[in-house]
Amino acid sequence: MLAFNTGIVSDLIEIIFCKSTFSFGLYIEKAENIVFENKI
Repeated sequence: MLAFNTGIVSDLIEIIFCKSTFSFGLYIEKAENIVFENKI
């Protein structure tokens, strides 16, 4: 049962981590676009 629970927890952490890094990547992309637009 413990192994089953830790498996779910690790899956959740992986999903959250992937989503947060993905949204962080989008945030950086938006920031770069804003900087680029301001330079022009």
